[in-house]
Amino acid sequence: MAVERSAVPLANLTPNLAVGQPFNPYKLFTGILIPEALVRFRGLSSGAKIAYGRLARYAGENGDCFPSIPTLAIEIGVGATQARAYVHELADRGFITIEQRSGTSCIYTFLWHPAFTGEIGERQKRPPLRKGAGVPQRETGGVPLRKTGPPPLRKTGDEESQLKESHSKAPERAGREKQRTHTSTSIESREFIVAGWSNSEDFEGWWINVVRNHPNKNRNAIAKTLAIELIQCGILERSEFEEGYSTLKSTNAEQWAEQNGRFAPNLHQLLDDRLWQHARTSAHPRAIAIGAGGNEPADDYLRRVGIQ
Repeated sequence: MAVERSAVPLANLTPNLAVGQPFNPYKLFTGILIPEALVRFRGLSSGAKIAYGRLARYAGENGDCFPSIPTLAIEIGVGATQARAYVHELADRGFITIEQRSGTSCIYTFLWHPAFTGEIGERQKRPPLRKGAGVPQRETGGVPLRKTGPPPLRKTGDEESQLKESHSKAPERAGREKQRTHTSTSIESREFIVAGWSNSEDFEGWWINVVRNHPNKNRNAIAKTLAIELIQCGILERSEFEEGYSTLKSTNAEQWAEQNGRFAPNLHQLLDDRLWQHARTSAHPRAIAIGAGGNEPADDYLRRVGIQ
């Protein structure tokens, strides 16, 4: 039986190559599919082009493509927030559509674009910097000479009036800034409310309690970031998680307690593999996709990852 080239480790294909040694890359690597016409297109960022190529690699013969944002982010080497920005950039430019699904990842559909028939597009303009954003570049050169001259003139009556008026409007400006901050916070809080928390502070307290009671303490920081991403995607809901987690913990109490929680999944693995969802449906097994090789029942999946 022939072995697929992608299944063979690269080190086995090039056993005699050393770091820094010249080599011929022809047919040596597997990769993503970025059409040459898309590479030449000026109206799309380089990161969005890489994201398009990875999405195209996910699509099979029927064009189905539905990776989660955290998975796509890992595959293209960026954070989940940046990966989501690239996906929405592709949608805004008319290369894909995004179909939202409750409790799982989105479905991406590819659209034919004028770029594929030779349109180059306009070069993207860099947005202006926000005031106060970034660190200003240090001016090079010699030490500036000290300015000399007569002392500053005393402020006139009109100038004094303008200064007093500016000071009187300071509380009003601070109030507008506070209102903008409150609006931004409430937008963020809506996502937590939909998922079952009162606000972000309620989530923080809940997460601390989950970490304190979970036996495996590894990767808690990255697990919290993933939890927030799943809430934003509409996948993680408080009641569903607590029900599934309680089932997992009670079913595997003895195993999780051994060697200070060594055999319990860490919270990042538990979230990334959606183990709380599988535990909730384990009483009614359903097929779970495990890749191109086929499907397996939920109970079999849990046993395979060491939860049952």
